[in-house]
Amino acid sequence: MSLSTHYKETEMLSVKLMTSIKDLLNDVDGEKRYKEPLSLHTSFRVGGNADVLFFPKDEASLVLAVRISNENDVPIFILGNGSNLLVRDGGIQGMVISLKKMEGNIEINPGTHETFLVVSPAGTSMPALVRYAVDKGLEGLETLIGVPGTLGGALKMNAGAQGKDIGDIFHSVRMLNMKGEVKEFMKNEVRFHYRGTEFPEKGIFLEAILELKKGNKDALSQKVKILLEKRNTSQPITQKGAGSIFKNPKGHYAGQLIEEAGLKSFSIGDAEVSPKHANFIINRGKAKARDIEELIKVIQEKVMVKAGISLKPEIEIAGER
Repeated sequence: MSLSTHYKETEMLSVKLMTSIKDLLNDVDGEKRYKEPLSLHTSFRVGGNADVLFFPKDEASLVLAVRISNENDVPIFILGNGSNLLVRDGGIQGMVISLKKMEGNIEINPGTHETFLVVSPAGTSMPALVRYAVDKGLEGLETLIGVPGTLGGALKMNAGAQGKDIGDIFHSVRMLNMKGEVKEFMKNEVRFHYRGTEFPEKGIFLEAILELKKGNKDALSQKVKILLEKRNTSQPITQKGAGSIFKNPKGHYAGQLIEEAGLKSFSIGDAEVSPKHANFIINRGKAKARDIEELIKVIQEKVMVKAGISLKPEIEIAGER
């Protein structure tokens, strides 16, 4: 099959899906954006269209949308903050769901052994959640101030920094499985590992509970300030990118391996290995997703040749080429 034929067939399928989704979502509460450019919703600022980008109004509308999609074989993709994601140029077929606009508030309840349980919607941004906890004088989240994604995204990848992972303070999660059933899983039912998490079922995180300790608000605020200053100095956070591209291999730092392979500032099109930190790829302006994905492959090949180490992506790559 030629590339042009593939694109035509993909487009035909996309149109068919979009027409079907419009009818199916007609009575579901929430904002629906059809043929929405996902480049507007990812920190790389690249990527094709979503057949539909759906912002559920509340949990009930999310449950209904998932059940309808499941019954009609409509693919679902969950979009967090788009900060750890590369969407390919062909976009994502089916329904892309964002929880950013779902109703919900952060709550604090008493825990056990002088701890506090912070209950938060999964669509809450991590910086906002960290600042909320620090403002309440609660300790345990502050090292994650540099994680740009949502709480749900942080749980999915067991986000961490400064030797602390979100799995360390995880208590439980409410999840919507792909059949549209709400389930709750406790910490002893979940397996956390380096930049990954294994839950008993696949699904959409609705709400998570984190267990924190009482701390000193001023000391925590100062720690957050220092961590942000360090991050601003060492990472290209003001440029279009997606955080760390690769996981650190055991006993090594991915950025150092990339730099030793001579790839700092190496570029393909407008996709460039950051001169500031080699484990970051930046979009200098007009990069395509294919440029970034090709650059990722080149880095993996060069590091394997130079160091004999296989670099595994930390970011998620999704969509049609």
